[in-house]
Amino acid sequence: MPRFFGQFLLERGILRGDQLLKVVELQRSRAKKLGEIAVAKEYLSQNQVDFVLEEQKKTDKMFGELAVTLRLLTPNQVDEIIKEQKAIHTFLGQAVVELGFATGSQMAKLLMEFRKEEEEDEAPQGLVVPKDLPEREVVVLLPDLISKMFRRFASLPVKFSRLRFEEDFTVNPHLLAAIDFKGFVNFQALLKLPAKLSHYLIVKYCEDLDLSEEMQKSTASEFSNIICGHLATKLSDQGLSSDISPPSCFTSMEQDTFSFEGRKATILPFFTSEGYGEMMIVQPADGRRKRS
Repeated sequence: MPRFFGQFLLERGILRGDQLLKVVELQRSRAKKLGEIAVAKEYLSQNQVDFVLEEQKKTDKMFGELAVTLRLLTPNQVDEIIKEQKAIHTFLGQAVVELGFATGSQMAKLLMEFRKEEEEDEAPQGLVVPKDLPEREVVVLLPDLISKMFRRFASLPVKFSRLRFEEDFTVNPHLLAAIDFKGFVNFQALLKLPAKLSHYLIVKYCEDLDLSEEMQKSTASEFSNIICGHLATKLSDQGLSSDISPPSCFTSMEQDTFSFEGRKATILPFFTSEGYGEMMIVQPADGRRKRS
């Protein structure tokens, strides 16, 4: 099962939970987003940064790339900002050593062991999708879209596990958002989120401490809508245009299972430091994936 280096250090007894929190706090205190650096260098105003971030929801482009497209930054300015961002980035292992929780030589050895275990256990980021999978052209697009979404709007790295499959129904862990695709390709996309990850998205993405049920559903719906909107655009570029429905979102208290009786679903599990989620592609009811 994929995991993060911090989890590995906890399992090895190198760090306690409270120590890992201090490490992460140190990392976050030093981290700077591209927009923050651009404002500090007076390349952009805060209003311009906010405009680029809002436009990002509509397109599958990174902040720097989109700012260049919008003619707010030059390519040279973006390169300069990225170099500065990398220069001030603090790696987790580096923070552990700085805080005195391990030595540099210990950390180097542990990092090698972690990478070796990951190579043996983890599904590759370039996801292995069976060639005969009916939803293949959809599933292969998901890792990149999900990774970008969580990195851009929640500053969360994402790892993926191997595909798995379910029939007839799925269990709702806390929140489930559903969107229908209809057109040249027909299927249902489901995003499943646990409570901890749902709460984190509200704090990071919405910059709000309102953890009410309605706020959680609204945030999950928007995340799902953006991912599926980008997915629809990618499919359209391949000549597979489809319309997408507004998202329907349910809490586990409202609906603890989601039924798709007589149909199969392909599941892409993903992992973040704030919890485990899933993106599911459910076959259409009539079995006709593509319009003839």
